[in-house]
Amino acid sequence: GRKYKKCHLAEDEEREAAARGTGQEAEEARARARRLAERDPIHALDERITADALALARRRWGRRFDPDGALARLGLDFQCTQALLGWSSDHYRGPDGRTALDLYLEERGGGLDAEGRALVEAQRTACFSFHEVVSAEPGRSITLRDVLAGGERTVEEKSASRTVRTRDVLLTRVVDLGDRSILAGCHLRSLQPREGDEARRRLRSALGVRAAKVPMAKLREATADGTLFRIWQEIVNA
Repeated sequence: GRKYKKCHLAEDEEREAAARGTGQEAEEARARARRLAERDPIHALDERITADALALARRRWGRRFDPDGALARLGLDFQCTQALLGWSSDHYRGPDGRTALDLYLEERGGGLDAEGRALVEAQRTACFSFHEVVSAEPGRSITLRDVLAGGERTVEEKSASRTVRTRDVLLTRVVDLGDRSILAGCHLRSLQPREGDEARRRLRSALGVRAAKVPMAKLREATADGTLFRIWQEIVNA
């Protein structure tokens, strides 16, 4: 709700100054600037809505709203919790059973434009799952196969598409926006195929699922209560 110059201007100017220097810190600043420059605008909108929803929830619910603590109890470190802010706002339930995104939509939804409303609805219907990398086009996209719910989708992803390998398994959330899909939250550690198979086996056992596909209702429940993250983190730690 503040003007740019009173909010992010000083931060951006500091980052630009750092990028003009020399040494390791300057290289890192330039790399960050490149990532920000190539970021899809929809990711920026996703981050803004997520940040606003979390800020609103913390003001309304105070210490009773603690998604970071919930993830920490599952064994995730601070960096992972920051990479999973979409879970904290869209899936973690507050003290009255609502999510931060539910609260945001009720109180601020009227101020969203058509693009913002479409994104919020897509966020509310998406959930996390285990996805195998089928192929990647560096700098452009990744084709993923959902090993729990089934189906393949190609997501527009510039950064991760340069580092993932075929058959890597990711714990991530795919948000569908009409004719395009994006990644909105991803655990920082991928698993190799054998480890990914173990994660899938453990989750199916925990949910009591014998069918080839995990029903979406069960997958949403396993997302909301953190079961997906607990099993994944146990394998990462091992």
